[in-house]
Amino acid sequence: MDGPRVKLLILSHVVALGLGAGVTAVVQTAANNKRAAVPASTPSPAPVPEVEPAPLVQIAPPPLNRAELLATAAKAADTAAGGNPLPLANRDLVGRSFTIRMPFGCAGPETDGTDSWAGWTYNEKTRALRLTARPAMLEAGDWAQDRAAATAYDAVEGFWIDRPWTSSESCGTQIGKEPPQGTGMGPQGQGKASGDRLVPSRQLAIAMFYAPGASRTRQRGGRPYTSTIKLEGDEAPSTRGYTLVLSGRLAALDDGQPVRCLQRSPDIPPRCIISVTFDKVAFEQPGRDKPLVEWR
Repeated sequence: MDGPRVKLLILSHVVALGLGAGVTAVVQTAANNKRAAVPASTPSPAPVPEVEPAPLVQIAPPPLNRAELLATAAKAADTAAGGNPLPLANRDLVGRSFTIRMPFGCAGPETDGTDSWAGWTYNEKTRALRLTARPAMLEAGDWAQDRAAATAYDAVEGFWIDRPWTSSESCGTQIGKEPPQGTGMGPQGQGKASGDRLVPSRQLAIAMFYAPGASRTRQRGGRPYTSTIKLEGDEAPSTRGYTLVLSGRLAALDDGQPVRCLQRSPDIPPRCIISVTFDKVAFEQPGRDKPLVEWR
């Protein structure tokens, strides 16, 4: 009896141990599943550094050229001829840079007695090329709108623009020919009127206005721009003339406008002047990239 009883007792212990182990495994599995069901904490994203926007770069407009200057003067002349206020759009051009090229010496070297605004001479023995441009001294009172404005400036110096009807910056088709008599196409600022008619060479000027007490460092005071260049080797004077280059910025007159036009009679076109500050004056030769000489 003792044998079977002992076996039964041992079997019951084994079963108990097996059941206990199974329960423990089930509990452990449930605990593991519970832990797996809990989501892991998500790390917070790294802060994104603030990037300041790049500063806006303002690109300066290109310099006004001869055609644009002539168009600006034409607008002012049109409104002045109609008795209307000068265009407000012209005021926006104050401070704009410009470059205008004015050909000269197209008919060849100057001769004795020539009194033109610009020209050149050449000495074959010394091979010396001499270029000259003569600014015109204009009467400040001639450009005053009224008596009160007549004292705003006491000097005006610049150049009359030859052939103001064309935007071409090179010599015209009259190379080698003298200008017709009575047209006033010769000297700068020295053209003579025929009766009451306005000579073409004195229709449009570009000049600096000097107020009393203002700096005169840029004023020539009657002194021409002149330079002597020695030609080398087989180099010869230009057959296409030379060019006076004026660069600077448009300046406001006492009314805030950069262009003033006055008309003496409704039967003749207005006479206009472009107010500027000259920053550079240079001589150029057509076909060459660099100026022959310049003043700043």
